Amino acid sequence: PKFMVNKNCIIVQVRQTSKRLKNKIFMKIGNTSLVYLLHSRLKKIGDINLVYANPSNKENDKLYRVLKKLNANIFRGSENDVLDRFYKAAKKFKAKNIIRITGDCPFVDPQIIKKILQLFLKKKVDYVSNIVPPSFPDGFDVEVFHISTLEKVKKIVKDHHDKEHVTSLLRREKRFKK
Repeated sequence: PKFMVNKNCIIVQVRQTSKRLKNKIFMKIGNTSLVYLLHSRLKKIGDINLVYANPSNKENDKLYRVLKKLNANIFRGSENDVLDRFYKAAKKFKAKNIIRITGDCPFVDPQIIKKILQLFLKKKVDYVSNIVPPSFPDGFDVEVFHISTLEKVKKIVKDHHDKEHVTSLLRREKRFKK
């Protein structure tokens, strides 16, 4: 997989075992499955590291194999503690500025990602997103934060909900500059 020294890193949290709709990442639009659509859209961004945070259980092995065929950078970790999986992926791939994308957003727009990253870098804040408040239709969700912010979140999170939803505490807490 292509991995470059770059402080900006897109981390896509993706799995097959969604509670609401299993294997949705393999559903197709026309002849293209959502995993291929998402990957091709994110590759258009260019010189930003792209990493997939995939659960390490056997129920997610098919997705792992597909990502390997795409020559993707992959980190495998806990299915239930998504925050831990996400954090360990960021550490393994030396991410500084993290762009969080979920597998639920196969239509995410590379230009929106670039604009939100630029805003994050310009404003020097802990967190920038287009989801709080919602400023684009659902499915175009982008969040950007620094590794040090993620480390702070990881240290204070106690609730299972916040471990399952990586940025819920970050969005809720007043101590973070948004």
